[in-house]
Amino acid sequence: MGVSRISPFELHEGSEEMMRQLIEENSQYVTARILCEQYDEPQFTRSAVLRRLRKLGLLEETTKATPKKSIEEFLVTGKRVAEIENYFGKPVDEVVANIPTGYDLFQTLDHFHQKVYVLLPKVQVHYKVKPRVWTYRWATDENGEPQPYLWVQFPDTNWKKIKVVPLADLHYGSNASDDKLFREWVNWIKSRDDVFVFINGDLFENAHGDSNHGVAMYEQDVRPKTQVEDVISILAPIAHKILWAIPGNHEDRSRTRDYDPLEYLCRVLDIPYSYEAVYADLLWKEHVFSFFCQHGKTNSQTKGGKFNAAARPQKFQEFTMFTCMAHVHDAMSGKNIRICRDRVNFRLEFMKQYVIICPSFYGYFGSYASKAVYEPGAKGTTNCELFANGDYHVNE
Repeated sequence: MGVSRISPFELHEGSEEMMRQLIEENSQYVTARILCEQYDEPQFTRSAVLRRLRKLGLLEETTKATPKKSIEEFLVTGKRVAEIENYFGKPVDEVVANIPTGYDLFQTLDHFHQKVYVLLPKVQVHYKVKPRVWTYRWATDENGEPQPYLWVQFPDTNWKKIKVVPLADLHYGSNASDDKLFREWVNWIKSRDDVFVFINGDLFENAHGDSNHGVAMYEQDVRPKTQVEDVISILAPIAHKILWAIPGNHEDRSRTRDYDPLEYLCRVLDIPYSYEAVYADLLWKEHVFSFFCQHGKTNSQTKGGKFNAAARPQKFQEFTMFTCMAHVHDAMSGKNIRICRDRVNFRLEFMKQYVIICPSFYGYFGSYASKAVYEPGAKGTTNCELFANGDYHVNE
């Protein structure tokens, strides 16, 4: 013979009326929890509330009165396929096909290997970037395919000259990265209206488990994901001054993962990006200042070898004022002369062109360079000076 259970609503006067009021604005679970706290009675369970509502004929009424949650409210915690289909009354594929703006859908498995869906807000990272005073366009070939040839048009200002500063080889995240010096340069660039920048690769150390046989991962003190976030924050105040950016071999460490941290940075900060070396013309005061910029690829440890690697592109290009390379963590520049045809004035001109090796922001002790007994590199940067009268030179 079964034992009949006395309802907690019969034991506590006023509890039924309180339930009626609570259920108008709360779920059965929340209603039960409030009743438990109010009467110090653990028997006020969701099942007890459900039975009482059914007995009073209020279950259908409260069910109809309770509005359905939106998909983002319902999937704030993981739900199985059956739960989603029962709640929304249609196949799960139709439900998740209409994800609201600002959310990402994640599909995982529970402990029973059943599909579980969770809807989470997108990770929003907003950086306020000042408007550019210059405009730019990338070239295309005869088939409309993009080419790494860039025009940058400056306004007709009253500046006496423009300084163009390469920033390269920060290796942010490495034990030997001198980000303090880098920040000092960023602050100086920020303070000058007539100073602009291009990125010449290896902003990040970006070491993963397969980098340098796994050793490089232990030579950094900031994980790759955080490296990107930190450098975005550092460069955001001068993003409107960065004319273009190209990756180096350290950014390429992520290519096996179909990801380039510099490309991501450029998307966030709206910076012109090229995976290849850049051919750039800076247009100002009716003058054309030409640049060729590569990150570089050489293992040379001699000054001559480094300079030859930097100058090599001049062999297959037309006259270019500034040919720039980074990668070797050194500071060098040289000037050579080309004889060019001036077809407007019908004469030959002697034109100077510079080869530049950009310094780095990379220390020595505690780095691979010290372990390999390489020569200590040069730190900081240099700048290319473009004058309003059309003249130009390098100022180390």
